[in-house]
Amino acid sequence: MRYVERCSEDPRPAIDADAIPLMSFPSEQINCVQCGSGPPVVLVHGNPGTHSVWRPVADRLSAERMLFTPDLPGFGGTPAPADAADYGVDRLAASILGMAKNLGLERFDLVGHSFGGAIAITMAAMAPERVRTLTAITPMSSNVPPRARLARMPLVVPLVSGLWHIAPGWVRRKVVRGWTHVTYDKGYIASRSEEVARESDRAGLIRSIAGLVASTDYALYDRRIAALQELAAPPVLLIGSGRDRVIPHADFVSLAHRLARARVHTFPEGGHVPIWQYPDEICALLREFWDGGVADAGSR
Repeated sequence: MRYVERCSEDPRPAIDADAIPLMSFPSEQINCVQCGSGPPVVLVHGNPGTHSVWRPVADRLSAERMLFTPDLPGFGGTPAPADAADYGVDRLAASILGMAKNLGLERFDLVGHSFGGAIAITMAAMAPERVRTLTAITPMSSNVPPRARLARMPLVVPLVSGLWHIAPGWVRRKVVRGWTHVTYDKGYIASRSEEVARESDRAGLIRSIAGLVASTDYALYDRRIAALQELAAPPVLLIGSGRDRVIPHADFVSLAHRLARARVHTFPEGGHVPIWQYPDEICALLREFWDGGVADAGSR
């Protein structure tokens, strides 16, 4: 089975399907979308989400970079794992590293958003020789996010998951549209909200979201952050948002202090998904960072 999608507004022919197999691992297959040409970049989305969150980046960078955007297990085109333990950050990091190796990517630039930022940080700590640069956009810190605390309470997930499973599609889509107002904030775009609502209209979505939340070992992730700080490489760029209502900005500041060697940029009016709110600025920061320039230090 194969899955291929070319970047939106990309005039080049679609990439040959055989070039992008669904990577087989012991408990899941990873659906990966590839586009562009040039040095490789792996981009990891958050929870919930799919590879489509990276479209503004792909539209702007595919002429100069080969972009690989996987769907995490249980999201987009990647099936959910049978074993909930496979939702753990270390397991997901190992899977994405394995996917990259199978695609022939021995060394690459790495970008992660939100929960995907935690996966990217873990990947860099686990295999620093494989990661040329690391960028984490509104990344999860080792503090449990407020809404994740609720999801980790007994009975909450079974109750919400059961209601979500039986809810009509229009109800699920309406809930997700409301959530995009929170996550995208001033970067809210109605057409993007509709796309996210369609992607999320799946009976098993809550199980996947809860699986990522419940399987996260925050103490282990904290050790990964500490280990990354002790390494001389890869270079790290942290991008935060002052109006983030998912990962509190105070948690981002705390993470920036932990990763003291990182370059830091903050969008004071940014929401949780600055990729869609500030696409030109994000891509400019990435280009400058990848090229070895001095990124704007922003505010810590």
